[in-house]
Amino acid sequence: MPATTAKRPTRVRATVDKILSATLQLVAERGAGSLSISEVCRTANIARPTLYRHFPTLEDLTDALFKRLCDDFDAEIRAAVDRDPEPEKRIDVFASYLAKRLESPGTRMIHVPDADFSKQLVNKYFENRRAIFEWVLGPLFDLSETLSGKPIDRRLAADILVRYYISLQEHNTITPENPRAGLRQLMRALLHLRPEHS
Repeated sequence: MPATTAKRPTRVRATVDKILSATLQLVAERGAGSLSISEVCRTANIARPTLYRHFPTLEDLTDALFKRLCDDFDAEIRAAVDRDPEPEKRIDVFASYLAKRLESPGTRMIHVPDADFSKQLVNKYFENRRAIFEWVLGPLFDLSETLSGKPIDRRLAADILVRYYISLQEHNTITPENPRAGLRQLMRALLHLRPEHS
């Protein structure tokens, strides 16, 4: 009996992953507006009662997808910072990660076919995005304030950076050739650091 109980959470997690992967695939292919429980079940190859056991409504399903995407983003950026935690390198680490994320198929999949879904995601989790951006830049805010003797409105700085990043996602046809350079410049400006010379 204990072995069966131990397998259950793993099986549940696998089922939820399957459902969310199918949902993401459908959003990428057709947009969230045409998302249906029937299509998700067919794509995930699961029975309708199984889906309803985990996600009673379509809104619950899209909320779970939103949360999963944000959790993945957070885990990846935390891992990038953990690999290179020195505050002096934080701008490079963060700008490189964000630029890489802009080019990822997952980011493009969501933002290209369904702008409304993308906006819902942004609006729902904007505070969370601002908080993670503020956390990443925290040591640099501290350093800049110490050196300049002037406070930085961290919330506003993170807000501007999030909005710029979102604009790069939403308008990927006009993304600069090197989004990393634009992100670096903006971060330096928000941190009251001198611009870099090319």
